[in-house]
Amino acid sequence: MNLSPEARQKISEAVKKQWADPVFGQKCREAIQQRSVDPVYRQKMSKAAKDPLRRQKISKAMKQRWADASFRQKHHEAMERPEFRQRISVISKERWADPEYRQRMSAMQRGPRGSNWRGGLSHCNGYVLIWRPSHPRADKKGYVWQHILAWEEAHSSLPAGWLVHHLNGIKDDNRVENLVAVPKKCHHSALVKQAMQKRIRKLEADNLALRTQKRLGDL
Repeated sequence: MNLSPEARQKISEAVKKQWADPVFGQKCREAIQQRSVDPVYRQKMSKAAKDPLRRQKISKAMKQRWADASFRQKHHEAMERPEFRQRISVISKERWADPEYRQRMSAMQRGPRGSNWRGGLSHCNGYVLIWRPSHPRADKKGYVWQHILAWEEAHSSLPAGWLVHHLNGIKDDNRVENLVAVPKKCHHSALVKQAMQKRIRKLEADNLALRTQKRLGDL
């Protein structure tokens, strides 16, 4: 719909006059809040937002708007107005004061939909974590320590009060042969020492076999 500049100005003034009324603003905010918690309305909006034709149409319209220098200037001036900033601040505080809204926004930032999604891998203090929200050991963000997953997949569920230790001390080396499960109270004790000695003996045997094979090949 193409409107003349005069008509646009009249509509803009009428809208500003309406929103200047605090009663009108409060009624609109309450109506928006009621619709936002309606599951039927949310499902309808979610379906509409996933429509590729609708997304393409909105994207094209936004690109055309932002290509206009006068629109960008007006937008910048509007954002700098103190009353606009104050209104946005009030609306934001009201939203975040709602526990259901906070929970919904927190859920949106988890997993593949989150802005910090890195393919399901994360790192913490040198260790690697994998996104497995259905795992019983998953944290509140849905991540599980990769070395625990690797050990459990090779053996069985890790007993309560046990830890998985890296024999070579490299925290992101999660090969099964580099992992050993020990009771928490025995961590860095005789059991770990025995496991490390066993691993060293195996490496020495492998090394000897390789050297023997190479020596026979040189003959």
